[in-house]
Order: sequence, then structure tokens, then C-alpha cells
Amino acid sequence: MEMYAEGTQDLIGVDPDLAAAIAEKLGLELEMTNASFPGLIPGLAADRWDLAMSSMSDTEERRQVVDFVDYFHAGGAIMVAKGNPEGITSLEDLCGRNVVLAKGSSNLAIGEEQNEKCDEKMTISQSEDAPTGLLEISSGRSVATIVDYPVAVMFAEETGEYEVLDEQYAAGPWGIAVDKKDTELRDAVQRALQELIDSGEYGEILEEWGVSGSAVDEATINDQQ
Repeated sequence: MEMYAEGTQDLIGVDPDLAAAIAEKLGLELEMTNASFPGLIPGLAADRWDLAMSSMSDTEERRQVVDFVDYFHAGGAIMVAKGNPEGITSLEDLCGRNVVLAKGSSNLAIGEEQNEKCDEKMTISQSEDAPTGLLEISSGRSVATIVDYPVAVMFAEETGEYEVLDEQYAAGPWGIAVDKKDTELRDAVQRALQELIDSGEYGEILEEWGVSGSAVDEATINDQQ
């Protein structure tokens, strides 16, 4: 969804490409900034940036402080080492094990919710991002993580070191976050995204990055048709 081009600090992926296409539709110059995920919404409130795009789930809790223009639909999937040496098949199998999850992510919430149901609790460590979490699996410090499904598939294919279980958890809309005070910007972004969907350019961007299965037919606000 977003990454650095190899050997550079240039951001590439679905989110940067879609952000650029939206900016072009609006006749605006795009400036992209990389930031830690937990700081994205506070950064909107502080006017450090106008939009936040980072595989962010559109949730009721987050809607208390931001609005979302929804552009994607996906959930979290369990990732394990190649060959699945621990025989993990579901969230329930994570009980009593060492698990790593990304800070501030919806996947952390999935793991914590499951942990409340576990008789034998997980030991959950928090990583800065998905790639850092995968290193814990490679080193044997954790047996599994939960990663956004399309991202998980990409990591598994590129590295050959991990497996992705089929089931997706908490599947739902991902949105472009906009501060609630910026309603005109929110609506302009929605219109631009819908134009990209209708023209087919949106579909071409998702196809280029191999995530067409998570496309939406309509640009909604806060998951409202």
C-alpha cells in the first residue's frame, strides 16, 4: 500500500499513486510525508498535513475525531513462518503464544480482543510496522503476527519466508482520513475519488499493485452509502 522504492526515499504503492491522482483531479500539488501510524490522526488535528492515507481502517472510534473517504475494503490476516511450524490455523491458536502486532493498528485491536477470550493469554509485543514485526517471526521471538491482507500477501510473495492464512478478520472499509473541520476538503476528495472510479483510473492503480480484489464501487464517507 505504501513503501519506499528500493534504494531511495521515494514513496510508492497504492496510497501514493491514488493520492497523486486525487491531487491531479483537484488541481493541487501533492506533498507526501512519512510518519508513524499512531501520529497520523493527531497530525491532522495539528494541521501538520491535510489528509492521512495509510491502510487506515474506517472505524467508529476513529470517526469521533476524523471523517473518512472510503477507498478500499480488506481485513487482517495471520502471518506465520514458512511451513507454519506451530500449526496455527486461527486466532484461537494464538492463545498462550508470543505474538507481535503493529502499534496503533486495527490488527493490534484484533489481537487484543482475542486475548481477552484466551484462557492462557498471549504475550503481545508491539512493532513500529509490519516489516519490523515480521523480523520477530524470523528471529523466533514471535510465532505470528496479523497484517492487512493485501500487504501480507505481498510480503509472503516477495520474501518467500512467510505464509498467510486464508481467513480475514475485521474486514471493512479503509479510508482517507480528513479532520472533521475540513468538510469542504473531504467532499472534494470524495468527488475526485468517484471520478477516478468512474473513469477506470482507480481500477488501473489497484490492478498495478495486485490488489483489485479490495476495490470499492463507490467513494463513500464514513461507510455511508
